[in-house]
Amino acid sequence: MTASLQQLSRTDAQIEAMSAEEVLSWAYEEFGESLCISCSWQKQSSVLVHMISELDLDVDIVELDTHLFFKETYETRERLVERYGLVPDSGGPGRHRGGLAIERAWRCLTPDTSLIVRSDRAARPPYGLAGGLPGAPSANVLVRPDGSEETLPPMFSTTIGEGDVYVHRIAGGGGFGDPLERDPALVGRDVANGKVSAASAAADYVVVVGTDGILDEDATERLRAERRQGRT
Repeated sequence: MTASLQQLSRTDAQIEAMSAEEVLSWAYEEFGESLCISCSWQKQSSVLVHMISELDLDVDIVELDTHLFFKETYETRERLVERYGLVPDSGGPGRHRGGLAIERAWRCLTPDTSLIVRSDRAARPPYGLAGGLPGAPSANVLVRPDGSEETLPPMFSTTIGEGDVYVHRIAGGGGFGDPLERDPALVGRDVANGKVSAASAAADYVVVVGTDGILDEDATERLRAERRQGRT
């Protein structure tokens, strides 16, 4: 028993010094196919699932519902949240691509409802480092029942009506390093997974890839060499 506790203490200290990505990689190496990760429907889970995808881990993910909410809470959630997901092409291009933005849309269910928002990074998006490009800026949009849209500032207080849809998009992360140094295979995987469009792959990473993620390695190598030569 003492040896087991000592081993747990060592493992705990080892994990405490790791980043979130390193913890996931360690768990996958340690437990292999028996590893299963649970998540809920809140924003932290979206980040967790994104990291698992980025690390390309073959892990089973189980949605965890503690059933601590009232039945009406679940019903309201289904009616209220119109859309929730990652935004393609929102991560700043770089050798290490910036994290994708998350967008969520809420439908207002009552008349004369106060909406107060405090956000940032709309005018100055997250910058890139070491040659990386900035991520996409944040955005606040109000969609009226007739389909008209109103772009709102980062911070505001207003009254919305029943049927209005408020869309909030957080900013994407800035990229790190020269986008031309990103492994074309990783760009192809991003395209296949819907995180980066084929157009962005060509324009930002100079990677020739189809919407299915299949690379044209010869064309990519040639065009990247031309782009680098044009910089000098």
